[in-house]
Amino acid sequence: MNSSQSRAIRYAGPALHSEQKLHWKVRVWDQANQSTDWSAPATWTMGLLNGADWQGASWMGAADTSTSQGYAVESATADAVKWVQVDLGSDTALDSVLIRPQFHNDTSGSGWIPGYGFPLRFKVEISKVADFSTSTVIADHTTADFANPGGSTINIILSDSSGVRSPFVTTCPPGSPTTAGPRHSPSLSQAVAVGSSHLSTN
Repeated sequence: MNSSQSRAIRYAGPALHSEQKLHWKVRVWDQANQSTDWSAPATWTMGLLNGADWQGASWMGAADTSTSQGYAVESATADAVKWVQVDLGSDTALDSVLIRPQFHNDTSGSGWIPGYGFPLRFKVEISKVADFSTSTVIADHTTADFANPGGSTINIILSDSSGVRSPFVTTCPPGSPTTAGPRHSPSLSQAVAVGSSHLSTN
């Protein structure tokens, strides 16, 4: 295309399709109308554009029919231990566990707060059994305060992804005070188990 615009140019070519592989290259002209060489050819592959394109994919775990906007629990003391668990229902190969902070509207006057109530100290474990009688720690942030991630997701990569039944996030003392007073309310938006072809959330 011929244009003086160098970015944010809306695509106006033939219609693109799910999983379509495309090739492209580019060159530009300077103020003296001198062109560069063509760039090296590159490719990209389109994602799945329509619901019907998702064949054989399914959510792990029970269907979520709740209106919950995340996990939060209030405690009068900072030394209370709280936890949240994702039960996958059976042994599943996982690649990572994501922890997403809460984005909360504090009606006391502070407005929308990214990372609201994120635990100061926590650990993440995985277990191969439903009752969590045995587990392996994959992230331990219980010895020092963890910097509030704001709106950023924490991605914990598993070194051994075979046969995981249940990721488990435990918040440990000291707790996280809210902006509304001396209450302690560790809060998360989601704990997400990520596999090669599945996602499960809590």
